[in-house]
Amino acid sequence: MFDIVRSDPATRELIRIMNDGACDYNSAICEAEMEGETKGRMEEKREAALSMLSDGMSITSVSKYTGLSSSEVQALKSH
Repeated sequence: MFDIVRSDPATRELIRIMNDGACDYNSAICEAEMEGETKGRMEEKREAALSMLSDGMSITSVSKYTGLSSSEVQALKSH
């Protein structure tokens, strides 16, 4: 069987295409998971910032502890 795969150009091309498709699929899944994790982390930071602001912390302190920019914290405070 292995000799057929090695000697048949059409079979080799088909295997290459299947492997490329599998790699593309895995890359897309990985990217989607990473994007979801990033969005989730940002939402957690925003929720923490809102809690800190409601407890009376300054925008500077909230920015320092959440990693959000001062303008992002100000925007949260304004809403």
